[in-house]
Amino acid sequence: MCDYLCVGRHRRVLTIASSSARPAPTAGLRCEFQWATLTRALRRAVLACAPRSAESTDVRERSIDVLRLRILLCESVADDKSTGSAIATRLWRCALGTASWLAQQAQFFDGKLVLEVGAGTGLCSLVLAATSTARVVSSDIDEVALSLVRTAAERQSLILEEVIHFDLQDEGSLLPEAAWMVACDVMYTPELAAALARRCAEQLKRGGHVLVTDPDRKPRAVFQATLDELLGMHTPFVRMQDAAPLQAAALGPGRVVTPTIILLLVDEHCRPPFF
Repeated sequence: MCDYLCVGRHRRVLTIASSSARPAPTAGLRCEFQWATLTRALRRAVLACAPRSAESTDVRERSIDVLRLRILLCESVADDKSTGSAIATRLWRCALGTASWLAQQAQFFDGKLVLEVGAGTGLCSLVLAATSTARVVSSDIDEVALSLVRTAAERQSLILEEVIHFDLQDEGSLLPEAAWMVACDVMYTPELAAALARRCAEQLKRGGHVLVTDPDRKPRAVFQATLDELLGMHTPFVRMQDAAPLQAAALGPGRVVTPTIILLLVDEHCRPPFF
């Protein structure tokens, strides 16, 4: 059983720790914070001036507003429903709420390696790249979706660490190394839900952190049961409106040190409550 922290309603809901955590060093934090703030401001300026003309008739551009930040998103106009690309290459509402939450918490991802699994059109990856100094790896099993993420990043001068093919359900492959694993609305089938739970446990046992968001799809019950069995205890979902910001899990400015899992339910019109 791994040691982890579950962030819930404005407090630490559950903490299991084998040893006391050391407080984060404070030297240089002010300089680091100021540099990260300047970097985010420069990226916002670049986004405001980025060209918006499409170069391919197969790609549809959408301008998405996330906390007053304009993000260019690319969708396919030739979705192949027989291969599942219709799911991976369109924007889903859950991603809007999740992206807003990530932007609001951007400082906690500064300098961290963040892996998004099942990224689809990559809104969450793009928002993190635009609002933080995180090194973002965007992954999906769908090659069309990966191409759209690369195109969107290039057209607005956003830098992603990598855009890679990764199959959540491939038990023969290890989860790529990252400080944070982010999964937004990927539980479309019971099989995917169970696979995601296994990846969450894998990430936590490494000492990493997990953020999973879901609009309450039916397979979430499979995810919940599988995760509880793997962790040996119940880990509850919290409605995004009721979730505490990441400050609740930090033991210092920008420092989340205890392996942390955050499970959020995202309503259709949900936006974070702490603006």
